[in-house]
Amino acid sequence: MPAALSQFAVEKLPPEIQIAQYLPNRVAQEVGSGGAELGFSSMPLDVPGLEVVRLYCANDVAALPEGDPLADYDVVPLSAFAGRRFVTMLDPGRFQRQVSQTMEARGVTPGPLIRTNVSYSALRLVQKTGVVSIIDPVSAYGVQLPGVVIRPIDVAVPFYWGAVTASSRPLRPLVTQMIEAVEAEALRLIPDLQILDPARSAQTIDRHASDSPVPHRGSE
Repeated sequence: MPAALSQFAVEKLPPEIQIAQYLPNRVAQEVGSGGAELGFSSMPLDVPGLEVVRLYCANDVAALPEGDPLADYDVVPLSAFAGRRFVTMLDPGRFQRQVSQTMEARGVTPGPLIRTNVSYSALRLVQKTGVVSIIDPVSAYGVQLPGVVIRPIDVAVPFYWGAVTASSRPLRPLVTQMIEAVEAEALRLIPDLQILDPARSAQTIDRHASDSPVPHRGSE
């Protein structure tokens, strides 16, 4: 969002803009209650009164310390995480579950775990402690910390995210322009970003979640 805001002329912006970072449920609460006009969140976010106005998908990636042997790979094998000290997410029902299920399906058991509820913290742990992680592509490509190398992995683990608004309130032109600016920045940064039909968000995510993991196209 900061990069998207930089595309606007200062005189076109309101006198005050508030940007906050919350977990998905809190994003839904803020947008639904009118505390925020626009939210960006991982999916699914099936909350009454909210509308998914943009939906995107890209594959999770490896976050590695610079100089780690895995950083020499163009595409990191999932099997290479076996036995490695590993950073993952706290929430067992969203991102962490999908990564864990993919590892289990491939017989990959990481070493000792560090759990955090914020992707930025996971990246900082990779940067400062030398652990490895599988992380969402939005955080991985959006933050780009020095000393952290981002690589695709050889199994496609799709990450869904999107823009949500309150279904009862029309969008102001400035909000629509912000969505467009964020999308343009995401397309610039995230190599395999797909733009999906937001009207079919629940069906699309459910269908992909039930599929078995497949090799990442970069591994062939």
